[in-house]
Amino acid sequence: MSDYELKIGLKGHHRIANKLLNVEKLASNPRPILDRWAVLGFRDVIDHFGKEEGPGGSWAALSHATLQMRRKGKKSRSDKILQDTGTLRNSLLPGSGLTRFEPTKVILSTRVEYGAKHEFGIGVPKRRFMWISDAAKERMEKVAARMLLQGM
Repeated sequence: MSDYELKIGLKGHHRIANKLLNVEKLASNPRPILDRWAVLGFRDVIDHFGKEEGPGGSWAALSHATLQMRRKGKKSRSDKILQDTGTLRNSLLPGSGLTRFEPTKVILSTRVEYGAKHEFGIGVPKRRFMWISDAAKERMEKVAARMLLQGM
C-alpha cells in the first residue's frame, strides 16, 4: 500500500455531476424514454398505413371482391388497404389501454381480430403493419441519447 492516494472527484463540476445523476435516474427508470418511444413507434406504424407497406414493400392489393363489397351501400367506405373504417389504425393509439411497458421496452398491440390475421397472413394476404422502420429506430436512439445527455 502506498501512503499516497489520488482522489478524482466531481467537486466543482456540478454540471457533469448532475448529468451523471440524471443518467443514473433514467437508467434505473427508463419510463420517460419508453413513453417517447411509444409515440414514435405509433407514428411509424401509422406511416405504414399511409404508405400501405410492410418491411418487404407494398402490401398485397385488395381483391376485386373486397373492392366490390366496399363500394356497395355506404358512401364513406375507403379503397385504402386495412383502413376501411379506421378501427384497426385507431386501436393502436398510445392511450388506447393496450400499450404496455416492460423494464426496457414498450409494446404496442391491438385487440382488433383481423389485425393479427393480416399481420401474419392467416387466411388473408400478409400485410405487416406492426414493425419499426430503420428511420424510426434511429429517431428512437437519438431521443434516448438526447434524454440521457440532457437529463430529460
